Amino acid sequence: MSSVEKLLPKGQTRFTSKQLAEAFGQSAGFFDNQRFMDKGPSYLKFGDEGSKANVLYLRDDVIAWAKDHFHMTSESQ
Repeated sequence: MSSVEKLLPKGQTRFTSKQLAEAFGQSAGFFDNQRFMDKGPSYLKFGDEGSKANVLYLRDDVIAWAKDHFHMTSESQ
């Protein structure tokens, strides 16, 4: 299991922006901003366009993205 995988709750396969922010120690809007700038992990969007839409991130997409965007130190492993 990689260091990135250890950050995510075991057994959970889908995450909201808020859940990812908590797991990665980021602000609540970090993943929303990354998505808006087209720099975040791939995501699924359900519902109406705009603020009413539900956005979910899949575990494998988050892990792949995080491995390319976060540097894990020995202290965080």
